[in-house]
Amino acid sequence: KNTGSRVGVFLAVAGAVGLGVFAALRIRRKSEKPRRKTLRERLSENKQRMPPRVSTHNDRNPYWEWWDGSKWRRYNKALQKRFEEAHKKRESLQFVSGSDDQKWHYEIDWALMMQVNTRTKTTRRIRRTVCGESTTKMKSWSTSGLHICRGCQMFKIVNPGTKDSVENREYNFAYAQFKRMMQGREDELIIDSIDVLDNPELERQYRRNIARFREAGVPTSEGWVFHGTKVANLKEIMSSGFKVGGIDTKVANGSVHGVGLYTATGPEVPLKYYGSGKVVILAQAIPGNTAKHDDGSCQSWCPRDDWLVFVDGAQLLPRYILHIATSVQLTCPKTAKPGDRITFTYKLKSHAAKIPAGVAPGQKFTVKLSS
Repeated sequence: KNTGSRVGVFLAVAGAVGLGVFAALRIRRKSEKPRRKTLRERLSENKQRMPPRVSTHNDRNPYWEWWDGSKWRRYNKALQKRFEEAHKKRESLQFVSGSDDQKWHYEIDWALMMQVNTRTKTTRRIRRTVCGESTTKMKSWSTSGLHICRGCQMFKIVNPGTKDSVENREYNFAYAQFKRMMQGREDELIIDSIDVLDNPELERQYRRNIARFREAGVPTSEGWVFHGTKVANLKEIMSSGFKVGGIDTKVANGSVHGVGLYTATGPEVPLKYYGSGKVVILAQAIPGNTAKHDDGSCQSWCPRDDWLVFVDGAQLLPRYILHIATSVQLTCPKTAKPGDRITFTYKLKSHAAKIPAGVAPGQKFTVKLSS
């Protein structure tokens, strides 16, 4: 009996000791076992072990692109180095592109950042890009322009909005120039819309004319002038530039002050020559040497008031076409009847109108704006 008790005690003690040793070993093994890493830690390690992304082009190095009318296209590798070296040294650059059946010869105009086809004279914009950002200034319109001719577009702006955009800046410049030069009559005429012209070929000719003036020692300061014309002549002017009456085309409104291209620094006089549509062109100009009358040696002359007559149409670059509102369409109020006078707001300006006879409530009628 005592022996059995002793055996029981021994087994109890042995069991307790065994359990203690097992627990100790388990705790030790648990402490030695590495902590399981979180998903974020494992992803971070995998990302660090991943090989670097192999790219066909180092974005830190500059590269050159040309605009095909809808998107930018990169020149081939053989031309990239030539472009960069010629750009740094401002050297002329010519290259050949195309298939064996038809090759095209091009030259680069660094002043305008354009690619010029030497045979067809077609121009395309180019740009230099570093780290995904262009180092050349390029207008970015929110909408596509209206095609006028090869390489020429026109952007119509009716309501530019309030956000800072190309449309807003272009509209505000032309609008401010028009209003500022109206000489006290800025509230009498309302601008309905403004067309912005983008013609790289005309701009190239204009810049070349400035270079010729500079080489000849003629002043190259630029300014802005207005030119009035008929709506039927707008497309020809936008695509081919200004023509001198009596030399390049027939005289439209006389040449009492000499043969030349008639303009004015203010829009009031040019608006008298708009024909059936009320439009006026705002152009960038290089007057050169200006005299009172055409003395045969000047590049422009000022015969009266704010008039300015130019010898050559290449001295002007058409930039904007301002359309003046002549009428507006209204809807007759439900509570109004013929003969009633109503007030309305158009282009932030308050106007008064009389409802004509025969117009019922809800019907539309046209009101002529005062000018």
